[in-house]
Amino acid sequence: EKKIAKLLSEHLGDFVEGVTKEDLNISIFGGGKLDLRNLRIKETGLDLLGLPLTVLHGHVGRLRASIPITSLKSKPVVVDVDQVFLVVRPRRTHEWDEEREHALQQRIKEGKLEKWEVTIEAAAEAAEKEEKKKGWVARLVETIVKNLKFNVSNVHIRYEDDTSDTKNAFALGVTIGE
Repeated sequence: EKKIAKLLSEHLGDFVEGVTKEDLNISIFGGGKLDLRNLRIKETGLDLLGLPLTVLHGHVGRLRASIPITSLKSKPVVVDVDQVFLVVRPRRTHEWDEEREHALQQRIKEGKLEKWEVTIEAAAEAAEKEEKKKGWVARLVETIVKNLKFNVSNVHIRYEDDTSDTKNAFALGVTIGE
């Protein structure tokens, strides 16, 4: 359970503000239910996706997860994301600089390495405890990933561009229901 809370905190922390390990611990230990509301998406929330966009405003109304702690092998982990609102604009050329871009690429690489290290560390700890269960951990992780279900609803993304053509600014919105 502590590892799940740690992984969620690390992964959610890349995209949203205001998620603490305490919030996750209380939710997860309360029967495998996670319910977070009104999460603010970071201005850099899309950076790790490699998109040339800046988040002007963004929030997630509700993020719920049902984690069947006692039956991870047989039941799916269900993640529901609802009421996502995102306003983005292209990254302006004067905002782009080589050092920042290099630092971003380095951060993306380091993030990927850290996630691999956490995964490898968790597998190594399990292997140390019982050599017999070495294959069991890999099968469990594979089962969890295969059974992972994401439900995303009520998404609105607004793209505002006043830099491509400074005389004719425009905005485009996309809404996705259930």
